[in-house]
Amino acid sequence: MSTTRRSFIKTAVAGTAGATTALAAQGGRGRNASGFRSALPTNVERVFVGPEFWANRLQDWRLKQGRIECVDKRPESPMRALHLLTHRLGNAAAAFTMRTRTGLLDEGAAAAADAATGFLLGAGGATMDYRAAALIHQQPGPGGGLFAGCDANGQVFFREFTTAAPRPQNARAIQNAPREITLELAGAPGGELTLTARDAAGRELSRARQSFPQDRLAGNVALVSHPGTGANAARFWFQDWQVSGDRVTAHPERVCGPILSALYTVHDRTLKLTAQMMPVGLQENRTAELQIKQGRGWRTVQTTEIDPAGWVAQFRVNNWNDSRAVPYRVRYQLKGAAGRAVAHTWDGAIAANPVNKDELVLASLSCVQQINGALTGNQTYRWNYNVNFPHADLTPNLKKQNPDLYFFAGDQIYEGNPTRIVRAPAEEAALDYLYKWYLWCWTFGDVVRHTPCICIPDDHDVYHGNVWGDGGRAAAQGDPAGLFGGYGMPANWVNLIQRTQTSHLPDPVDPAPVAQNISVYFTQLVWGEIGFAILEDRKFKSSPTIIKAEMTRDSHITQKDYDTRQIDSLGGQLLGDRQIRFLHAFSKDWRGQQMKACLSQTIFCNLQISSRPPTVGELDKDLDSNAWPQAGRAAALRELRRGFMIHLAGDQHLASALQHGIDEYGDACWSQCSPAIANVYTRYWNPNYPPLAGAPLAQPFSGNYEDGFHNKLTIHAVANPVEKPQSGEFPEPMELHRKATGYNIIRFNKTARTIRLETWSRYANPQTDRQYPGWPITIKQTDNYGRRAAAYLPTLKVTGMKNPVVQVIEEASGETLYTLRIPGTEFRPHVFAPGLHTIHVGELGTARSKSFTNLEARAEKDDAVLRIAL
Repeated sequence: MSTTRRSFIKTAVAGTAGATTALAAQGGRGRNASGFRSALPTNVERVFVGPEFWANRLQDWRLKQGRIECVDKRPESPMRALHLLTHRLGNAAAAFTMRTRTGLLDEGAAAAADAATGFLLGAGGATMDYRAAALIHQQPGPGGGLFAGCDANGQVFFREFTTAAPRPQNARAIQNAPREITLELAGAPGGELTLTARDAAGRELSRARQSFPQDRLAGNVALVSHPGTGANAARFWFQDWQVSGDRVTAHPERVCGPILSALYTVHDRTLKLTAQMMPVGLQENRTAELQIKQGRGWRTVQTTEIDPAGWVAQFRVNNWNDSRAVPYRVRYQLKGAAGRAVAHTWDGAIAANPVNKDELVLASLSCVQQINGALTGNQTYRWNYNVNFPHADLTPNLKKQNPDLYFFAGDQIYEGNPTRIVRAPAEEAALDYLYKWYLWCWTFGDVVRHTPCICIPDDHDVYHGNVWGDGGRAAAQGDPAGLFGGYGMPANWVNLIQRTQTSHLPDPVDPAPVAQNISVYFTQLVWGEIGFAILEDRKFKSSPTIIKAEMTRDSHITQKDYDTRQIDSLGGQLLGDRQIRFLHAFSKDWRGQQMKACLSQTIFCNLQISSRPPTVGELDKDLDSNAWPQAGRAAALRELRRGFMIHLAGDQHLASALQHGIDEYGDACWSQCSPAIANVYTRYWNPNYPPLAGAPLAQPFSGNYEDGFHNKLTIHAVANPVEKPQSGEFPEPMELHRKATGYNIIRFNKTARTIRLETWSRYANPQTDRQYPGWPITIKQTDNYGRRAAAYLPTLKVTGMKNPVVQVIEEASGETLYTLRIPGTEFRPHVFAPGLHTIHVGELGTARSKSFTNLEARAEKDDAVLRIAL
């Protein structure tokens, strides 16, 4: 009885048996040292075919009883491709052969006349990154390669996978197809290809011969299962795939899986590390090991079970010694074809806590679109131009910045990119997400293997264009994208996404789940004496359904001359009470910290000029932005400035550096928004009027402005897209780079107490090239509380302690105005109204602190001094 696609996926996600494929060296080689021969275990069934392969899509292929099977036969899923990563065809004018056994997976069923099985070769050409070429499937186009295949009857053909194949007209379905076909492709040194199909008895079914230019053959090779059109769409199996010959080049290091990446943090001497696994066979080995280098060998410090809800191995090691770098590896044993366990590892280093460095460097990134456009239908796609993945121009430049910490602010994946969205059934939706998340891991796993990483999901990660979590409630029936508030995907699925991206973060400070038992992750991390508050902007935010206004379905108010101040009194939530309480407590807690920052998904304003009728050219009014609710924004900013925190975020696709205002321009903290790594949706800040107050600053469109929600902003720099670039103004692909893509670098200088803001294009070499115009910008730590002083307390002169913490409290209201670790031993506290104040000085909460009450603030500076011995 044939396994259905859905029942297989459901079983596989729950955890099926499995073992690795093996190179021919483990079970017989091809005809030369560069050859490949699949050697698959005969007693397992799983989604993950093996580390030598990349499946398009993950959920469309499986390994079952020694065969590779394509389980998707929907006509809207053409040209399913399983790419071989460790071997490809090189440039040499040399011979090669390719061979496989294949047949209909649904034995005895009719097959569409245009259903086909066979090989894709020359995918991506000689110069395209093999990982980018591994995405080629679904749509033909330049760089797509050559399809050498046969129909279900074994009638062979050559077809350029660069233009769409003609649809068959009145073609009859194939009946009584052979149970098995042996397909063999022979390539001669001159470029002549011979493709032969034989039945199981060795009788020739058909043969074709055709010559091709040599450069058309170089590139990736893959197996193809093409369903064809109509009611008799088919799917195919493959066995004993062989690739050999002098033209074949071997790259054994290019495996992908079963471990794809490891994300970690160290906070308060607790190491948390999450290893991302492929959907491996758990019935044979349910555990992974975390090992550290000890002398010349490795010592296992922890063994943990792999969680099939996300396929992660989560490690936690308490009392971690963070004073030195420690090499680590995650080890997983996968059964090989001969029944022997084969060890696979992911190696890296747990970095030393950079407490002795004067400067901590943070890299901030967001919005990772893998291809320009989407793979839908059968239209032509420019494979040799429009693939951003694996962002090979970006990652080397990131490494040259030598960050101490990475921050990925969200949209690690886009739900419809590179393949269509799958929302149901839940089991397939999980694999659909993992297919897209694995591309992120494949891109950035090597970048972060030696460096701690903060990663938080945003709206597209949970399959929303925008998300208003509304405390975790479920979206209304018929609203799968949550356009009207709540989460459209099931709670368990949302938790799976968070598990893959955030389970390595320090423990949540308030771990109680929200509605539907959706988990939370907002927390703090102290690294290199910098304290980071990590927020969840979207989870608690109110739905725009409380607003009565004309708006687009993606939340932009389009009603002409609509005054957004009227919606500030509707009681909408932004961060919610729990996160505000956390920020308040965090602003006062300076243990182990010299400076502070707040990290979240998006910035607290709507820095955009509308491009939507009828408000083109006006201030945008986007309710997805953190400009609304205004009261919630003000509450958040008050807590950030209370701890002199800079705010760092992404999401907007528009790099910006600005200072927020609550009551007056510049009275709150600074904000730095990262550009997108790659994006389609462009935003502009290019008002056609001068600043509303004060003089313009040096950069275009800078100065004091209000956004569409009447929030006060002092703009210092923006990196707008270039609408009509000049020839040669940007590297190719120009469509990517003209949109001001890139990343941010933030340098916290603990000695000078300054913060240097940098914004780099993704292709810029930081050792030789310049940043975007307007950057770098250097600010003082104290600039993050820009409120003007109205009075002063006595100058504090401290002995017995360097860099003490100073906390100032207004006695009439009981409000903690601010808490700051001062540089050195002298500080003149400023306050914002005359009256009595209390100060606490030292290491607060310990015996090495002192408190002073009834200190009178004076309207002007004087020579009063308070000497404090600690």
